[in-house]
Amino acid sequence: VEISFHATEGFSRYTWDLGDGLRAETFSNQLTHTYIYNYGDSYSVLDGDTIYDMSKEDSTFHIKVYGETFDGCMGYYEDSITIFPNPDADFFVSPTIQSHPDSLVYLINLTSPGPWDYQWDFGDQSSSDVKEPEEHIYATWGSYDISLRAYSEYCSDTISKAIQIAPPPPVATLLANEAGCPPFTVEFQNQSIYADSYFW
Repeated sequence: VEISFHATEGFSRYTWDLGDGLRAETFSNQLTHTYIYNYGDSYSVLDGDTIYDMSKEDSTFHIKVYGETFDGCMGYYEDSITIFPNPDADFFVSPTIQSHPDSLVYLINLTSPGPWDYQWDFGDQSSSDVKEPEEHIYATWGSYDISLRAYSEYCSDTISKAIQIAPPPPVATLLANEAGCPPFTVEFQNQSIYADSYFW
């Protein structure tokens, strides 16, 4: 995250302690600095198994700025900023293409570990706020965009993936009264399914 600092004007030189091990000197009362959040994994070994802790926690940086005049007078100010962890939203969906009446998709939440809240949108006017919905059934065929938003009080990330449920092939059937005397009028009832146009 890029932070812009503005110190009190009137000093001839400014020395900045940025709280992340870096220092800077400027003749201006303004400074821009980019903080890199260290997402490094930590791990421990328990009963021969390696256990990774990939959780992300808030990082607080203590900032100090020293101002010095041409006469050698000095003043300083200190404050702190907090960098909040950002989720990396991701999920697995299968199958991505299928034909109706098959309409069940399986979902696995692959979002980076953390104290996130979740909001799923399945693209069919239904949603969920559970971490692992595991599966979803679609009422009819069509193309759907599934989106997952992982968020905290401060940060969020969203990802979408497309699936398609193809209509089944048409099944042509009809019903008719099968016997009568001439002149004989036959009444046909179209009972075909999964079709949207017909040729007699």
